[in-house]
Amino acid sequence: SYALYFIPNTFLTDGLKKEFQRRRTLRLAQRLICIVDDEGRLEAVLPAIRDAVSTRMGPKLMSIVAQQYIAAARQHLSGSLFLRQLDIFATSKWSRLVQMADVTAVGIPAALKAARSTLKEDDQVDILVTLCEGDVQRTVLRASRLILYDTSVTSEKRRKRAENLSILGKMVEGVCRMARSSE
Repeated sequence: SYALYFIPNTFLTDGLKKEFQRRRTLRLAQRLICIVDDEGRLEAVLPAIRDAVSTRMGPKLMSIVAQQYIAAARQHLSGSLFLRQLDIFATSKWSRLVQMADVTAVGIPAALKAARSTLKEDDQVDILVTLCEGDVQRTVLRASRLILYDTSVTSEKRRKRAENLSILGKMVEGVCRMARSSE
């Protein structure tokens, strides 16, 4: 077990990190419910999506968000329990492989630059973003599943949420694609 030192006399233990993860997931789920329960809100969030994508690492992180929205919706809308579980397994393993490849692709050149003392701020930001990708994936997927498997609403409402979440994911994906093509 390890602890991270951020503020004097404050340590982030494993329990605290889990609690922060739960809080992030719940906050995102609360915001998602407001968006996917009201179809009019889907278009209303487009400026916020564009703003998020316009940041330095926005296209990279928001494309991950879009993938997770689409994957959660696809898995929820699957008619077969076996195919749903297979999709969940395959998506999980594939995202882990992609994350490991990204960390390796960014980490090795950064380590070489650090050894040569030529590591720049952009390289450090790339490393931090790459390390945060897994947390973004997990948080978004958990929040998406939380709203899709909410038993306090009818199954029809959950199905509609999944459809709207898929639409939202495709909107984010489209904005990311436009941002990459304009670069």
